[in-house]
Amino acid sequence: YLCATSLYASLGREIFAPIQVQELPGDDRDRMRLDDLAKNPPLPPELLSKIDTGGLLHRSGGLVYPDRLLQRLAQQASRHPVAASALHYADGQWQALNDVGEVLAQAAACVVAAGTQLDRFVTLDTELEGRAGQISLAQIQGALPETALAGGPYAAAFHGQLLFGATFDPWDLARFDKPEVTVAGHSQNVETLSEIAPELAARIDLKTAFGRASVRVAAKDRLPIAGVAASRSGEQGSGLFVLGALGSRGFTTALWLAEHVASLACGEPSPLERDVAGAVSPKRFE
Repeated sequence: YLCATSLYASLGREIFAPIQVQELPGDDRDRMRLDDLAKNPPLPPELLSKIDTGGLLHRSGGLVYPDRLLQRLAQQASRHPVAASALHYADGQWQALNDVGEVLAQAAACVVAAGTQLDRFVTLDTELEGRAGQISLAQIQGALPETALAGGPYAAAFHGQLLFGATFDPWDLARFDKPEVTVAGHSQNVETLSEIAPELAARIDLKTAFGRASVRVAAKDRLPIAGVAASRSGEQGSGLFVLGALGSRGFTTALWLAEHVASLACGEPSPLERDVAGAVSPKRFE
């Protein structure tokens, strides 16, 4: 979290709006959990403090604009606008092949970060789960919130409207289509938002709602997968890594995990503690 917010804040307000985040309880169990965190906070008070009415205020949190962020992060990358179908190891190089076996690109190190297609290229001794998520945007009556809200559901002011969500429905990763935005999804998002912010949810004008739907990928234990990988084809060779199954926390964890994978690839010390590296390792399922 600190790695992500520090980098995002350094890129400017057009990429990261530091509007702070209120983490609010949805029920008594959440309230007890947040109270326990407030009594023994993992961050100093200038970053995390208790809200008198219940919950926590993440003072360094904010709102990321993904389209601008991803463009900035990838501006130094060389792009190969083609689809890889398989990996092959030859002469110390990992080769990305198309569906007729032609080499599209090759390098001594290869990181598979293929989202829903992770296990197409590397061996994972666990089943990946797909979750369809729909976010909603709509007009509301009255003022927009000054901070972002979170606690399972989330909400934030976004270009003069309220962004809120998100659904978390099972999705078969073998499907070739993509989830669609539905009226039922908007209604579900309002219902879940009412658990932490009923007054705000009641002011949403559902007739103005629109949104976006996509698929998250998660491992069975809900932890990301990052580290040294084994080829799906069974070919032996060093320099193959995997990064994925980020679930609903990708913009928080991806940068830190990417530093970990890059450190492994370059033979440098990882920023992850040994037990954390083991917890996200692809080999943890063996």
